[in-house]
Amino acid sequence: MREHSHPYLHALWLSTCLTVTCLGATTDGVVVPNGDFEKSASDGKSPEGWTVGIAPNTKATIELDPAVAHSGRSSIRLVDQSPTQPFIYAVIHSPKITVRPETTYDIRFFARATNATGCSVGADLDVGDVCRENLPVGSYDWQLITFTVTTQPDETELTIHFLADGLTEGLWIDDVSIAASPRQIAGLSEVRYPKDFSGPFPRTPDDLPERLLVCDATKLPDETYRWVVALEGIVNRKGPRVYLINKVAHEPGIWVDEQWLAYMKQRGYTGEEERLADPEELVRRFRDEIAGLVVFDPELPGSINASWMLAGLKNCLPVSPETAASLGPRLGLRVVMDLRGMWKRNVEAYRYVYDRYWDQMCHHVLAWQFPPSRRFCTQDYLVEFKVFQFWVSNPDDKEKGGDPKAEMAFAHEILANTPANIPMMGWVGGDDPKYVWLTEYTFSHLVSEYGKFIPGSDLDCNISVHSAFRPDGGLFRQKSRRQPSAVKLENDKAYVSFSIMEGIDALNYWQGYQRKMWADPQRGQAPMGFGMNPMLNDVMPLVQQYYYETMTANESFFAMVYLNEPVYANRFRKSDRERIWSEWLRSIGDYCRRLDMDGVEVCWSGVGRRNLPADGILGRYCRALPEIDYLIADCGAGNRATIPSDACASLVDGKVVFHTLNHYHVWSANENMNAWPMDRENERTLQEIQRLLPHRRPAFASTVGTSWVYRPSWVADLQRKMPPSLVLVSPRDLARLYRESRNAGAGNAK
Repeated sequence: MREHSHPYLHALWLSTCLTVTCLGATTDGVVVPNGDFEKSASDGKSPEGWTVGIAPNTKATIELDPAVAHSGRSSIRLVDQSPTQPFIYAVIHSPKITVRPETTYDIRFFARATNATGCSVGADLDVGDVCRENLPVGSYDWQLITFTVTTQPDETELTIHFLADGLTEGLWIDDVSIAASPRQIAGLSEVRYPKDFSGPFPRTPDDLPERLLVCDATKLPDETYRWVVALEGIVNRKGPRVYLINKVAHEPGIWVDEQWLAYMKQRGYTGEEERLADPEELVRRFRDEIAGLVVFDPELPGSINASWMLAGLKNCLPVSPETAASLGPRLGLRVVMDLRGMWKRNVEAYRYVYDRYWDQMCHHVLAWQFPPSRRFCTQDYLVEFKVFQFWVSNPDDKEKGGDPKAEMAFAHEILANTPANIPMMGWVGGDDPKYVWLTEYTFSHLVSEYGKFIPGSDLDCNISVHSAFRPDGGLFRQKSRRQPSAVKLENDKAYVSFSIMEGIDALNYWQGYQRKMWADPQRGQAPMGFGMNPMLNDVMPLVQQYYYETMTANESFFAMVYLNEPVYANRFRKSDRERIWSEWLRSIGDYCRRLDMDGVEVCWSGVGRRNLPADGILGRYCRALPEIDYLIADCGAGNRATIPSDACASLVDGKVVFHTLNHYHVWSANENMNAWPMDRENERTLQEIQRLLPHRRPAFASTVGTSWVYRPSWVADLQRKMPPSLVLVSPRDLARLYRESRNAGAGNAK
């Protein structure tokens, strides 16, 4: 019996908001110092109390403008003449504002713009993270904007900032205020439901048949491809019977699904498949399992997401009106639901499904899905397990039916009314960047606050088949841990590990792009670490089996899951939050034991903080995971200002903790990563390592390269270019050598 039955969920949501609002009512008098920008600093150009920051090589200004104001005498004006690129920005921060912990605030201000792009408003939180929201693009007169942020447990101060990160002729801000929101979303009780499966993902039952039915979807029209994927999900509920060759390739013409089908047969999981040239033959084969058609409204994007959900609920195929008119009569499929004209706004479509069918849906998986996306390949799994999927529109695209504020409010509601430690499938990005309102980091902040992690699954293929595999656990043993290392500690050396972390936490990365890296002929020549999402073991264990079977002793896998640790589960009350964290860490420990992993990558801890005490994020992991030997505390050196090089290696509760020494060379929309030359990048990386290494010896540093550029051959080249004083080692050896050095130092001290 779950804690709260569905008819009461919405009432629970409202009552919780009202209850917490009363507790936070005394915060209405919060003041933003000089929020009207009427006082100038001694230079006469900047507002008193506010701090301006212009990144190096950024052609931008932030100044008071006495000629333009919403009220009073002046506003601030941001001008940015630099195109969007890494580490190029201009920002202005407010003075610190005293706030109450676990309280939702509305930050209100007036904005006006001339040809603005890439601008945002944000709140800097004392956990070292930022909550941020994009501002409208283009040109517009003064308009009131409300930005909502919830403070973290124990947080008593925050600062507001305005950022220009793209070409902007002028952005004016005036009359900034802050007050407790009438709708409080903090201190929540976790809503829990019974579970009939183990692990974080439901899995397809039964083994693979001797002959899979295979349909090549790579040349199908999109509207045919749509219903074929849904059919796969419906049919595979009873066991993995249908397999698609999806429109996903990691190299031109090399289809991911063909490669994994060949591997299934090679390992004896299935025999020679039966290929069906005509997708309609699938309907004829499984006609008794298909109830009919759900017709979506082409004029309302939200109805597309609703059609996928209703397809799973009613065993129907989601189709456009044109497809329904042709496919239905030809195959004898009736229209079970016609969604045209049912709703005026996207959020109404989501609300309709939620209010009427939530009891019949999966309560332990959610999906953030861009409705017009043609990335259908993951929908077999979402349809199979009746996963709720939704989206928040971009206010700038003027999409019909879009109501971003209402959609965001609904997103908060469903995030609050679902359990923690569950996956948020899909992705914040759409097929076209113009449709994306939330940035990746705002998205991860939002879902992490509600205890959801991001598996990176928007290009996963055939999960309704892959999740049925149950490989022998003995296959998952790392060769790097089965033989002693030849690397010895020398007191005049600096030891460096090099790991691929950014992007590689995504499940779809391992199914596709990693095959390209794995085919590098120089793989295995140099030691490398890889941050692997351990949940591959649930979703795509066959894929994981392949990498374990083919890894060399120079490759190491450590656990890495994308979530924002400093804010994880912070929307929930303390008792629930502690239990959620305990369950999360227990799960990670189980994966590490099962997968022979002795390290964990914590993506976000350490950002904005000099060190994390034993009772912080690092301490949680180190104390709770006896299975691990080391922790990598961040993905890149975004915290270099707060963690100096000589503090990038330490012991926390007996575990070796590394903060990443270098930046990975990030990409932006105006760069072509495929054109980056190896020599240039390795020279830059080597110079950065040598510049940032501690002066004392022996020294120890964990470094990183971006997954979209670095290959094993690049790392082998980097190793060859290292001077004799630098030694490239695995992350595991780096931890061992650091521990030996500490032990030797302790002995000498005695």
